[in-house]
Amino acid sequence: MSESATERLSRLLAMVPWLLSHQGVPVAQAAREFGVPERRW
Repeated sequence: MSESATERLSRLLAMVPWLLSHQGVPVAQAAREFGVPERRW
């Protein structure tokens, strides 16, 4: 099932503060945190 544009935007906006507070985090960890396959980063 494909995610809607609204769902994707919501997830992307949630990533900003998380990534700012976890600078240098490995891509694999960030992908797990947001339930996104690593290849989509």
